[in-house]
Amino acid sequence: MRHLLYFVALTFLFSCKSLAPNRMFITHDTFPMASDSINVTGSYTISPFDHLDLKIFSNDGFKLIDITGSTSSTIGTDNVEYVLNVNGDVKMPVIGMVNLKGLTVEQAERLLEGKYERYYNQPFVHLKVLNRFAIVFMGDGKGQVVQLTHENTTLYEVLAMAGGITDFAKAYRIKIIRGDSKSPQIFQADVSTLHTIDSGNLKIMSNDIIHVEAVPNYGGRLYQRFFPLIALTTTFLLILNITQN
Repeated sequence: MRHLLYFVALTFLFSCKSLAPNRMFITHDTFPMASDSINVTGSYTISPFDHLDLKIFSNDGFKLIDITGSTSSTIGTDNVEYVLNVNGDVKMPVIGMVNLKGLTVEQAERLLEGKYERYYNQPFVHLKVLNRFAIVFMGDGKGQVVQLTHENTTLYEVLAMAGGITDFAKAYRIKIIRGDSKSPQIFQADVSTLHTIDSGNLKIMSNDIIHVEAVPNYGGRLYQRFFPLIALTTTFLLILNITQN
């Protein structure tokens, strides 16, 4: 029995990683975090494989505010997604292939309006990127893909859409991972107190990964892993003791 206790103690000391194999995005205390995490600026730029929703209105969008109009002046087909290829080109109605890679939504709208002027009277283009998402991991086994509905979505909004901070998640240990996987930017946020409330206003961008670290609960995991072994050993020793007596 004493040897068993030694084995359990050694396992706890040297195999913490095996007791919490679901931990993600571990960083050391000296890992360089990105600065100015709150004042992140810049609009989303359209990228290859983005899915776009396109609506075109004639007369500079007059029908959008003409409450007396009974007919629609929308040009195009509803529920059609336009997908950019690997080079950033996308085939649009009437005008054909257009390259939108690297443009903001506003810049792409102005570009398309210019191209549609040849065919329609004062075209008004409304463009929307449909596949703007952030990925949220709570660290305790829960994860969710959250759609970013507008340009200035904050960390608070994304956490709320993901269901809020769970019971075992650390509100003071939130990582936002952004950019190239080979050299990502990592921001750290703490929303646990009013003194650090500003960090929750971090602007979340498309494809950001948000990880809320969770309490490892080594004691509970250790109990779950070794309880069957301890129960079996106890039963064996009890049977041995009965047979010897």
